[in-house]
Amino acid sequence: MNENEFPFVSVIIPVYNGEKTIAACIESLLNQDYPKNRYEIIVVDNNSKDSTAKIVRKYTVKYLFENRIQSSYAARNTGIRHSKGEILAFTDNDCIAERPWLINLIQGWKVNWGGIAGDILGLPARSFTEKYQNRCYCQEAKLVKNDYPFAPTANVAYKRKVFDEVGLFTEDLVSGGDADFSWRIIKQGYMIKFRKNARVIHKSRDNIFSLYKQAKRYGFGTVCLSLTYPHMLEKRKGIFKKLFKKLLLKTFTIFYRLCTFMFKKEKVYYILEPIFMIVRTYGYIRGELLGLKYMKGKKIICPYE
Repeated sequence: MNENEFPFVSVIIPVYNGEKTIAACIESLLNQDYPKNRYEIIVVDNNSKDSTAKIVRKYTVKYLFENRIQSSYAARNTGIRHSKGEILAFTDNDCIAERPWLINLIQGWKVNWGGIAGDILGLPARSFTEKYQNRCYCQEAKLVKNDYPFAPTANVAYKRKVFDEVGLFTEDLVSGGDADFSWRIIKQGYMIKFRKNARVIHKSRDNIFSLYKQAKRYGFGTVCLSLTYPHMLEKRKGIFKKLFKKLLLKTFTIFYRLCTFMFKKEKVYYILEPIFMIVRTYGYIRGELLGLKYMKGKKIICPYE
C-alpha cells in the first residue's frame, strides 16, 4: 500500500504526573512501523506537578494542556479537539506500544467498524504487586466475553466520524469513561472489534497503596456510571453485602494458605495474593462510599489517581 493510502492517525495520550513513564511511551510511539508522515502524537497534560513537562518538551510531539477539569477524559477530549486524524488512537502514558501496534490496530480501516481495541499486556513483574496485577489483565474478556463489552482507552482506536456522531468522552468521570463511550457507540449501531496482535505493554501498579488507590477510583467511577446505565444499578444491588462476604472469604483464605504454603512453589506469593485481593476489595468499597456521598452533593476529594 502506498504511504499516502494509509489513513492519517492522531495518537492521543493524557498524562498526569507521568515523569517515570512518559518518555518510554513517547519513544515507543515515535518508533512505530507506520509511515512517519501519516500520524501525529498528541500529549495532553492534565495538571502535572512533577517534571513531566520538561521531559515531554524534549520530543517532537504536539504538547497540550487541560487545566479546566481534572480528568483523563477531559484531557483526551482536548486532544481530540486539536487533532487532525481520520482515525483517533488512544493509549496511556504508562504504556509502551510494540512497533507494529499502530499498523495492526488500524488494519482493515475501510471496513465498517466504529472502534478497534488491541491487547494489553503487563511488563515483566519486578514485585509481587505487579505480578498480581499482571494476572488481572484481560482486554479480550472486557470486550468479547462480557455481557456489556467495552474497550479500555489504554489501547483503542476510533474513527473520527464516531465522535462527530456520538459526541466526546464524558469529561466529569474520573473512571469508567471508556465504558460509557463504548456503550454509547454500540447503542448507535457501531461495532468495536478486538485485534490481539495490536499490543501495548502496561506498567502495573508496583506497590499495595497504588493498588488500593486504583480500586478506590474504580469503585467511585462505578457509582457515577450507575446513574446513567440501569444495568449498573442492577449489578450494584446488594454490593456492600457481596463485598463484605468477599473480604471475609479472603481473610479465611489467608489463614488457610498460611497452613499450606510449605507445599507450594511460589510460597510468598501464595500468601500475598489474597492480601492483594482484600486491599483491592477494600479500596473498591471506599470508592463506592465516596461515590454515594458525591452523588448526594457532598463536597469530597475525588479519587483521580
